[in-house]
Amino acid sequence: MAKANLNERSWAIDVISEINLIVRKRNRNIRHAGGERTIKASKQSASLFPDVLLFQDDQNLRVLQGWELKMPDTNIGDEDLLENAEKKARLLGLNSFLVWNFSKAALYVLEENSFVLKKEWDELSDIKTRKEVDDNKSRWKAQLKTIIDDLEDFFHDGVIKSQEILHSLTENNIVDIITGNIALVKENIDRERRSNSILDAEISEWWDSIKLEYSSEPDASSAVAKIVLITWVNRVLFTHYLKKFTNKAKEIDLFNESTSVSDAKLFFNELTSENDFLNVYAPVIGEDQIDDAAWQHIIQLSAFLSDLKLENIDQGVLQQFFETLLLDSKRKTAGQYATPYPIASLMAKLVIHDKNKTVFDPFCGTGTILRAVYDLKDKAGINAKNNLDGIWGSDKFSFPLHMTTLSLAKPSSVGEVLNIFKSDVKDLKTGKAYNFIDPNTGTDVSKPLPTFDYIISNLPFIGSANISKSNPQIGEIIGKIRIWLADKKITINKKSDIIAYLPYYLWDLLGTNGRIGLVVSNSWLGTGWGNDFRDMLFRFFKISSVISSGKGKWFKNAEVITNIMVLEKRPVPVDAPLDNEETSFVLINSSIDEISDPSLLDKTANQIILKKNGLVSTNTLEYGKITKLESFGLGWPALFIDLSWFDKISSKLTPAKTFFDINRGERRGWDPMFMPTGSHGIEAKYLQPVLKNLKSTTGLIANPTDEAFCCSETIANLTAEGSAGTLKWISKFEHALNGTKVPLKVSLARANHHWYEMKSDSVADLVANINYGSSLKIVKMRKRGFVNQRLIRLTAKNSHVEVDILHALMNSYLGLFYIEALGFGRGMGALDLNSTKFKDSYQVLNPALLATKQKQDIKGAFIPLMKRPIQHLDAEMQLADRIHFEKTVADAFGFGAQSAQIQSALLSLYSTRTEVN
Repeated sequence: MAKANLNERSWAIDVISEINLIVRKRNRNIRHAGGERTIKASKQSASLFPDVLLFQDDQNLRVLQGWELKMPDTNIGDEDLLENAEKKARLLGLNSFLVWNFSKAALYVLEENSFVLKKEWDELSDIKTRKEVDDNKSRWKAQLKTIIDDLEDFFHDGVIKSQEILHSLTENNIVDIITGNIALVKENIDRERRSNSILDAEISEWWDSIKLEYSSEPDASSAVAKIVLITWVNRVLFTHYLKKFTNKAKEIDLFNESTSVSDAKLFFNELTSENDFLNVYAPVIGEDQIDDAAWQHIIQLSAFLSDLKLENIDQGVLQQFFETLLLDSKRKTAGQYATPYPIASLMAKLVIHDKNKTVFDPFCGTGTILRAVYDLKDKAGINAKNNLDGIWGSDKFSFPLHMTTLSLAKPSSVGEVLNIFKSDVKDLKTGKAYNFIDPNTGTDVSKPLPTFDYIISNLPFIGSANISKSNPQIGEIIGKIRIWLADKKITINKKSDIIAYLPYYLWDLLGTNGRIGLVVSNSWLGTGWGNDFRDMLFRFFKISSVISSGKGKWFKNAEVITNIMVLEKRPVPVDAPLDNEETSFVLINSSIDEISDPSLLDKTANQIILKKNGLVSTNTLEYGKITKLESFGLGWPALFIDLSWFDKISSKLTPAKTFFDINRGERRGWDPMFMPTGSHGIEAKYLQPVLKNLKSTTGLIANPTDEAFCCSETIANLTAEGSAGTLKWISKFEHALNGTKVPLKVSLARANHHWYEMKSDSVADLVANINYGSSLKIVKMRKRGFVNQRLIRLTAKNSHVEVDILHALMNSYLGLFYIEALGFGRGMGALDLNSTKFKDSYQVLNPALLATKQKQDIKGAFIPLMKRPIQHLDAEMQLADRIHFEKTVADAFGFGAQSAQIQSALLSLYSTRTEVN
């Protein structure tokens, strides 16, 4: 009698058993069949692995082929069946698969990246029903033996090739496949947020602090969904890894399709109570909201790993396998600012002088920095216990602790306490106790936070606009700073990024002569708040070195450009550094891909430490020299290059604001009104030319093609003079609202202005860009007019200002050098130039030092440049008219001997900025 519950799964288990009976008596390619666990762990519609796996070894580590089994009521050529079988074969890196519906079997082999039918077996084609399958057991067993015999021939002839299973799983991104579809998890999270205000608040708070790093995610729930999936995958992977070291972990082999999320959490809690690695299994936001399909895939992965006899694998190979899979998951969930390992390793080498001393990362994120620290100490011969005792890490959120713990999970670390804990940086205090678990006894261990010798961290990239939401209490440090400096009035610039607050929290955690290495956004080098930040930073620390990339970005998926700053703690704050205190400004001349080579990384670090040039370019300056250069308006981005020539020409410079009123272009607050387009009907006398941008201005002369509405008359006067078009235009906006629903008559109100008024005294003679690209220039307006707020206007203070000669001098190499020296590079290679800094700091060669003839010569040499488009800087420097113009300027001012150095300095700044693309 046929079994009532006969189906593909029960038949597959019978097939696996029968194959093992057949091959047990042989010594050929097929040594073993497996797949029972994954069959039992899968709901067939969500199956991740083949029903049957043929292995070439007794450890189930080298797979030959996967089979998909169906009953006769599924056609052997069914598209879904073949697509599913092919997908699983590709996942395992196999070049063949077999499908069998009992009635027929078919072998497919990969040829030129497509699977083609190689052989069919149809001896049982008369069998049509499920009942007949069980009734003809002897026949299908005979057919199975024939299939095995034929496959052995294919294997022997090299038509079918085996694959190392660990290599397949890592090479074909099993983590990506399992976590690829987050939509259902997101739906579950959104549904739960609607009914659970606590979860909703937790997610909202987390997202406010982290969304800049996860800007590629559409919303908070999507980001949480991805983290939930990765967390569960990592727990399973890591537990299978732990089977090598603890018997309790082996109980994960009991997971099957009936294992629920609650069951798994209970098991992991028990495992944690007996071992450390608490942070791997600690709860994460939304972890219960995983959908059934994704959960079944995770269960199947666990079952598949249970089928592999991992206990027989070389420990080094096993570690590499799990580390590769965990690296995949780290890559998938890491924010766009996760520290690349070469940068983490470089920081460790630069900051840590004595490898026996303690290191702390208070923003440990994915744990890359602490792993690099561990590797550095390990290479120095420090044993695992002492190594881990001297490494501490914390983070504000649980998930980074999960990833950091995994980063430090090595065979040598099993059985050791990991000093990884949850804390906001503002709550850290030397001597404060934190609890950990002793993995040898399962008991709690309380440890006081020590005084640290070294702190190395990638600080969060949070701008001033987001600080109040993500870190509302971060400003509490100002109170401590006032006490330390005995100055009740001192404060931190409100326009500052969060990095302006954090070093002082860390200063208090460092021991005597402690050192800090920080990855930070480069905005502190070229902004007004950056000036204030550096001044205060110098009071608490020696700025030992500032390190930047001279060849591309370090964070490839982010637009931000970063530096490394290395600081040395002062025992007590000072009013100002000594004039002879040195800071090294270092450009690394290799890309991040190139310094991934450990030997090149070591050489790079050594040259930075020894202040040698070669793989790096180092410019070491005393504090007195830095302040002198700053007094001439030079920003810190300029300090990375050779400025030995500057003293010889500084006396020939004068502030541009001597001649011009300098400000942002006009921003009246409602472009639809003040920048009219189309048939507006405004009388001509109330229109002024306006330049909106420099995109279409390829040369040095700008022709404004747009119009600005500029009217200072009262409504009564407009009515009296009959300016009907202008009155109609004003009335069009009289009752309109702005984007925040505020009436324009209110939002546009200004002292001594009509609400509709834009005064004509802010027209421009010359125009600079706020975001320069590859073409550097200052343009002259053919006719004085307004410029948009995205531009910087230079308006001559009076009719005596010689605009033409100043225009020429600003476009000389020295004038262009100042443009580069005042800004800082953005992620797409653009120069971020602040109008206030430009106004306060931009210097120009002083035309008062020239005779009339010299001015005429310079203007004459400048004419050819005004008649053509300005090229990218490196191409511009090759043009004959440019070379003649620069020589004319240098000869007139008497710095011909420095001309080549000025050109080189300009090109170096420009190349460093634009190399990011």
